[in-house]
Amino acid sequence: MGQSSTPHPELHEMLQRCQGRLLARIRWMLGERARQTAETADFLAWMSIKLLESADHLRWHDETHFLNLATRVARHQLVDRQRRHRAERFVHFTTALGLATTDTAPEAELEGDEQVDHLLAALESLPANYQRVIELRHFDEMSFADIAATMGGTENSVEILHRRAVAKLGRLLGPRSDLGEA
Repeated sequence: MGQSSTPHPELHEMLQRCQGRLLARIRWMLGERARQTAETADFLAWMSIKLLESADHLRWHDETHFLNLATRVARHQLVDRQRRHRAERFVHFTTALGLATTDTAPEAELEGDEQVDHLLAALESLPANYQRVIELRHFDEMSFADIAATMGGTENSVEILHRRAVAKLGRLLGPRSDLGEA
């Protein structure tokens, strides 16, 4: 009767005590876009669920240790999310180039894989700055202004670099490529 009905009350208490600091750390890890959305609260909720699922195996000796543990869980979630997002962007990119197939026949899938291998080889053969501008624009979905800030230079110079990179990639891939300005 005297026990709390909430499993792992010490974990709930620690989550409550560290909530503000955890939100701040998650915002920092997510970056600027997260400051404009409610995404941080979603990550905090997800992280709390993961911690509760693992509560029987978690041990911490003070608040700082707990905060570091929780931050590690959040960081792993962010890395997984980024990997999934980049994989989705790669599929979109290959579709824009006409390399993706919806045909599930083994022969079609093999041909699609060969075309993706060709794309990857072509990307790898580009100069490093061309690779970077294509990566930032098409996989990270950054604006030209953000790319300019990241790579150093003006927005206009980045747009020119992007056009040259896309043109060179198009020449390497042949006539079926259509990157456009996506």
